[in-house]
Amino acid sequence: MYALVYRVALIIMLVTMPISMRADSGIEELMVIEAHEDDVFAIAFSPDGRLIASASFDGTANVWDTETGELRFAMTAHTDEVRGVAFNADGDTIATASLDGSIILWDVETGVAFKTLLGGKEGFLNVAFNPINNTIAAGSIDNQIYVWDILLGFTVSRLEGHKEEVLHIDYSPDGQFIISSSNDGAVLLWDWNRPDKPLLVEQSNEILWDAVYSADGARVATASDDGVVRLWDVNNGDELSVLEGHFYSVLKLDFSEDGAYLASVGCGERSRLFCLHGEIYVWDAQTGTELALEEAHDDNIWDVAFSPDGTILATAGGDGNIIFWSLGDSTATVDADDEGD
Repeated sequence: MYALVYRVALIIMLVTMPISMRADSGIEELMVIEAHEDDVFAIAFSPDGRLIASASFDGTANVWDTETGELRFAMTAHTDEVRGVAFNADGDTIATASLDGSIILWDVETGVAFKTLLGGKEGFLNVAFNPINNTIAAGSIDNQIYVWDILLGFTVSRLEGHKEEVLHIDYSPDGQFIISSSNDGAVLLWDWNRPDKPLLVEQSNEILWDAVYSADGARVATASDDGVVRLWDVNNGDELSVLEGHFYSVLKLDFSEDGAYLASVGCGERSRLFCLHGEIYVWDAQTGTELALEEAHDDNIWDVAFSPDGTILATAGGDGNIIFWSLGDSTATVDADDEGD
C-alpha cells in the first residue's frame, strides 16, 4: 500500500511546474539497456567500471556488463520495490534496499544472496557502504538512518533527526560522515564522533531529493524540488554555487571522480500527470557553468552515475531503461550560451 501511495505522491510533486521546452545538446548516446519491466530507480557502477547494477520498481535488481550491455545476473529475493543499490569499495559485494524492509547482500562473483539485514518496521529507500570499514547504512521510510555491522549482521546505530522519509544518504570519502536528504526539506550532516547532534547543512520549504559528496569530500551538492542545485563547502557550511536550469524537480546528482563535473537529472517535459521525457544537465563543478543539456528517456530520469574513469555517464529512467552517454571532450566544447538555440 505504501508503495502505491508513495509513487502517486512522486507524480503529484513532479507536475507542479510549467512544461519545459528545451533543446538537446552536449553528450552522445552510446548504449541503451532495456533493463527492467518497470522504472529503474537506482544504479551504481562497480569500482572497476566493468559492471553496473540497477534497482527497479518491479521488485528486482540486475547486474549488467558495461561493455556489452549483457545481463550478468538477476537479484530476485525482494518482495517489494527495490529502491537502492550499491557496490562495496572492493567491488565483491552488492547491497540492495527494498520497501519490503530488508537490505540484502549479494556476492558479485556468484550472484548469490548471502546475508539479509533487517531494522525497523518500514521499508528502505537507499543504501550505502562505508568506504573504509565493515558497516553499511540505509535511509528509511520511518525517518531514520540505520547502520549495521556487516560481519555481525546486526544494527549498531540508528540516526534520528529527520522528520520525514530519508530520501538519500551518502558517505564521505573518509567514512567519517554521512550526508542525508529528506522529504522534510532538510539536509543533515552526521559525524560519527557526535551521531546524536547532526549539523544542518540546508533547510528548505521544498523536498530535497538528493545530497552527494564530491570525491575529495570538500563539497556537497543538493537537489531540490524547486529545480535548483546548490553546492556547499563542507568545512565552513558556505553556499558556493546555485545552479539553475531545471524546470522541474532535480531528482538525483553525481560528481565525476575527479570533481570536475556534476550531473543532475529529472523530468524535462510534462503533459498532465505524465513525464514525456527526462532531462540531463552536466555542469562545471568548479564554476557552476552549464556544459551540456540532453533530453533522454520516455519518462522521469530517477538516477545518474559517472563511471569511475569519468568517461561514461549512465542514467536510469522511468521507461525501464539504462542509457550510457559518452562525455569525452564534448563537455569542454559545448558553448553554454548556445544551449536551447
